[in-house]
Amino acid sequence: RPLATGLLLCVAAVNPHQLQGSFLGIGAAIWFYSLLVQVVIFQVYVFLCWRSQLCFQTITRIFGKERGFLLYQIFFAFLIAQRLIMLLCLASADKGSLWAPSLETAWVSFLLILPGIYTVYSVVKYWGDGNVKVAYSRLCGQDHFEPERFRREKPIVRQGAFSLTENAVYFF
Repeated sequence: RPLATGLLLCVAAVNPHQLQGSFLGIGAAIWFYSLLVQVVIFQVYVFLCWRSQLCFQTITRIFGKERGFLLYQIFFAFLIAQRLIMLLCLASADKGSLWAPSLETAWVSFLLILPGIYTVYSVVKYWGDGNVKVAYSRLCGQDHFEPERFRREKPIVRQGAFSLTENAVYFF
């Protein structure tokens, strides 16, 4: 529901005529709508993998426990990298379209990114106990592949950014 609401707000708020620039010969409007499609593909991928794994152990049954999670993680990382690249392409195509002067835009951007930085710090510190690899595995949804172990060994985190909201990864 939040994904659908967010997508509708994005589509409704953007006037395609404002997206005038281009990058690599592709117009800003194409980058924008392609990025929205990529977000939907990522969310559907995660939803289908997590639900099929939790309910039927589909991925681990087909590929094995370690290999299944590794294959899931690789495609997860690919989709995240793809989203970042597409976001940078959109930003390059649409640069200079904000009304605000550069210094003001830089300060607003800095303030908006702070909660995200704090969330990444909290994920590594509290989910991964300082280990980036462990934090990444948990971020990818390892608890959906090993629910019994996580219920027993990894309690729900209520520290750092997770003290502000139940799921800071999705909120910030």
